[in-house]
Amino acid sequence: MKDKTFRRVFTRNGKLLTKGDLLIRPQLAKTLQLIARAGSAEPFYNGPMSKALVKEVRAAGGVLTLMNLKNYKVKFRPKKNIPLPSCWSIDQYFLIMRHLIG
Repeated sequence: MKDKTFRRVFTRNGKLLTKGDLLIRPQLAKTLQLIARAGSAEPFYNGPMSKALVKEVRAAGGVLTLMNLKNYKVKFRPKKNIPLPSCWSIDQYFLIMRHLIG
């Protein structure tokens, strides 16, 4: 397991979580609390939270920048017939696939 974020989230004492294990996400809880207190997603896109996100993404080889987050605009589109997975699901899928593929 090369990815430190994957290890931090999906392992306990060096072993992968299995069915029935409790998945605890304190950083996600903190993020959601900050957004709730602000009443908007502003802390996510600007400030210490965005800097930490960019730092972690770049450390993992990503190309996200503070400017990407600052300039991001939410676009509402008409609902399609196919339900889309939540952002959390997509995030978890990529972390798991990254771990499995190497």
